[in-house]
This record gives sequence, C-alpha cells and structure tokens, in this order.
Amino acid sequence: DLEALTDHLLGAGERERAGIYALRAAAQAERALAFDQAARLYAIAVVHCRQSETDKRELLMRWCDALVHVGRAAQAARVYLEAAHLADGEQAAELRRKAGIQFVLGGHIEEGIDILRETLRQLGLELPVDFRQAMHDLFEERQRLLQRGLRLTVRTETQIRADILQRLDACWAVTLGLLITEIDRPLPLVVRYLIDALDAGEPRRVLQGLCLYHASVEGPLGSTVRGPKILALEAAEDLSRFEQSPHGKAWIALARGCELHRVGDFQPALIQLQQAADLFGSSGPQGVNELRLCRQLMASLCVTFVLIDELRVADKWAQEAEARDDLLVSTRLRLVTSLLSLVADDPLGARRQCRDAMALWRPAGRDITAFTEWTALVAIELYEGDAVACGRRCEELTELLAGPAAVVPLWRGRVLSLRALAAICAAAAAEHVEPLITRALGDLDAVEALGLPCFSDAVKLARAGVAELRGQRELCLSLLDAVLGSAEAQAQPLLVASALRRRGELMGGPADPLALRADEIMRERGVANPERMVRLFAPGFCRALR
Repeated sequence: DLEALTDHLLGAGERERAGIYALRAAAQAERALAFDQAARLYAIAVVHCRQSETDKRELLMRWCDALVHVGRAAQAARVYLEAAHLADGEQAAELRRKAGIQFVLGGHIEEGIDILRETLRQLGLELPVDFRQAMHDLFEERQRLLQRGLRLTVRTETQIRADILQRLDACWAVTLGLLITEIDRPLPLVVRYLIDALDAGEPRRVLQGLCLYHASVEGPLGSTVRGPKILALEAAEDLSRFEQSPHGKAWIALARGCELHRVGDFQPALIQLQQAADLFGSSGPQGVNELRLCRQLMASLCVTFVLIDELRVADKWAQEAEARDDLLVSTRLRLVTSLLSLVADDPLGARRQCRDAMALWRPAGRDITAFTEWTALVAIELYEGDAVACGRRCEELTELLAGPAAVVPLWRGRVLSLRALAAICAAAAAEHVEPLITRALGDLDAVEALGLPCFSDAVKLARAGVAELRGQRELCLSLLDAVLGSAEAQAQPLLVASALRRRGELMGGPADPLALRADEIMRERGVANPERMVRLFAPGFCRALR
C-alpha cells in the first residue's frame, strides 16, 4: 500500500523517501480514477521530492490535473501560477491562461479576468468590459458568421497546424469557463470560436461550437439579436451522424436541454440535461466544466417549479461543491436549495442559508447569482406572509431586469411572476389595494407576453388571488378550476395542491375536504406546513379567509 507507506514515512520524519513514494502512489491513484487521493499525494510529492525545475513543473501540472478533475478550481489556479513561474514562452502563457480560467470557475472572477485579459490579447482576442459592449461585439461577430455561413471542409487534427488547434482550445476553455460564471461578456467569444472552428474543419470542435452557440446565443437571444438564425442545433445534429462520440452526444443533449430549459419545458429538459451530465461526468477532467453547467441548469429548473425530490439531489451537489471549495457553484446551489428549509417549515434556516451562501461569495453586478438570491429571499417572505417585506421587494427589481440574466425568458418569467406574487401579498394587508394590484397585473401580463406555457397555470393562480382581493368570487373560483383542470399543471403537484386548498378554504374553510386533501398531497411530498407553503403559490386570499 504505497499511500500507507507514504504516511508511515512522513510520521517517521523520512520526508524525502515519503515524497518518492507519494509520487508513485499518486500515479497509482490517478490510474484508478481516485483523483482526490491523487491530489493529496501529489501535494506531498511537490513538497518533499528533490527535483529539477523541469521535473517540478511537470509534477505541478500533474497535481493541477488532479485538482481540476475533482473541481478544486481555486487551488488548481494557484498551482498553475506556480508552474507558470517555472515555464517560459507559450507554455507559461498557457499555464497562466489555465490559472485564469480556474480562478473564474472557483468564484475569484476579477482575479481570473485580470489574468485572462493578458492571455487573450496574446491570442488576438478581447473580452468586452460590460453588457453593452458585449452586445455590440456579439452583433459584429454574428454578422461575420452569417456572411460566412456553415460551410465546412472536414479535416483531421493531423491536417491542421498545431498553433491553430492550440488557439482554438484556449478560446474554448476561456469561453466555456466564463459562461458558467456570467452570460454576457463571453458571448462574442462563442461566435468567434465557432467561426474559427468552422475554418479549421475539425468535426469535434465544430460540433461543440455549434451546440454552445445554440445554447447561449441563438436560443436565449433569438428574439433580441437581429438577422436570420443559422439553425446551429440542426447543423450539429447532422454533424453528429459522422462524429459518433460520447462527447458529441453529450453536447447535443446539453444543447437540447438548454433549448427546453429556455422555454421552461422542465420534464424533458431535466431528462436531456441529466443525460448530458452522465456523459460529461464519465469523460474525465475534460468534462468537469460541462458537468457544472448541467447541474446549475437542472437546479434552476428544480427551484422554479418547486421539484422537491430533485432539490434534495441538488443539495448533495451543493455539499460536494463546498467540499471542493467551489465558491460559485456552492453559493448558487445553496441559494436554490434554501427552499428545502421552507419545505421543513424553517424559514429562519432558509434565511440563514442564503446569508451564509452570500457571505461565502458575493459577486459584483447583476449576474445570475443576484437573480438567484433575490428569488430565494422573496420565496421566504411569501412563505412567512410578510406583507411589508414583500412590498419592499416590489421596488428592488428594476436594476436586475435591466441586466443580462433577464434576457433568458425562463429567468425573466420567474422573477416577474415572483414580483407579482409579492405585490399581491402586500396588497392583501394594504389599506389601498389597487396600486399594488395594478402592478401585479402588469407583471402577470408581462409573463404571459413571454409566451411560455410553463407559467400559464401559475399566472391563473395568481390572478385568482387578485380576483379574490377585488371581491370577484366567481372569477376567482373559475380561475382556480382552470388550474385544477389543467393537464400541464399536474406536473407541478404543489401548485395544484395550492389551488385545491384555496378552493376548499373559500367553500368551507381549512377543514373543507378539498383543503384537507390538498394538505395530504403536500405532506406526501414532505411539506411540513401546508398552510404556509400555499402562500408561496397563492397569496391574496387573506382578507377572504379572515
């Protein structure tokens, strides 16, 4: 047992021999895919092995590979920088580029971007400074793509110059790394990568470029970017008939999952994203970032549609991310899974989880994390029935809706619908009801204008609350019945149970058979306090119930 022998030698003070055995044990662990073990042993070898600068650099790079594989991004970044000090020329630049990407992935965004700007310039690439410049650069790059088209002369790697492949792979790593963190500044690089990949002609790189373009540009920004679509996903699917690899299948599944995610078709989206996650997860270190992306997308669907069993899985992902010191993913997943504390009737615990997550990592700007924090806090306040807090939340959203994350229809719909629910909650306790109701109806109209069927029943349930506040009992009951009779709503059992409970309360109070049946449905899914949980879906009934 080489690892046990290493520990024994360290305990005996024979550090140089321990370093030699640690190196052998690390290589053995790596072959067995035990990368956590390998990372620990490489760390021992780096400290205690006597080596030349060249050998130490190679050892540091092997340590980095193990760290990247287990998602220890920030630590990997620091080790890459240490290796870069022992390298020169293009290798030093490549190691610094890898360090920058890992800093970004680990949540140290500004530190990472400072490094990446330098290395991107060496590749003839530039990162936009803000959302406005990103959209301008995206338009210019997209015009180039439209003029060029998707013409492709297929070549193998051996037919392409090594420096072209190196530049492509560096652009890909930077682009994907930044897209996991933010959704605006990397967009011009997505298009630039696709153009360069098409020019090079290597099928694997073209396929992943087409899929990423569809997932990040053509899908979510289709209605905001001028000009015709290039039908990137269809082209990728055609190419996949020749590129029959797990990597290609994974990217096709991810692109399809992103398309379904965009429109909120959550059940097939989860199937496609899980398929992609399984394939990326089994592909070694090169699939780590794609796996992180899949999990974040799945978690956002779980919280939007309150899928409790799936959220419990996401909670395990959050624990794994914390153990890896993955600040970005652990923060976002902790915000998402705070909803589980509400399921357990622990709003204080949910609030504490949000506070602790943001204390761990609070990015600047109006990114996905800011959206996620806002939605988590509104959910808590709705659950508590805190009309005053909900009234304040209605005033906070203007800046977020002007940011890049609001371009994604699903996220925009989620935030607008929550603001409408917050306004309805505030109106239920207000002296002057109509201004808040008018605001809520405006947001609900905006949600409907997005044209996403996944929000249709939630909007009807919110409008039922408005109707009850206005004393329109028949309209309220009609809207509740529409939700209960909707086939699509059955995929959201807590939403249906909320409509059922409100109908029962209006007809016979909390002891009505319909209300009791609703409570039973919620408890079957682990909800500890159905009376409070229903506020998350259907505020506005308080006056009638009093």
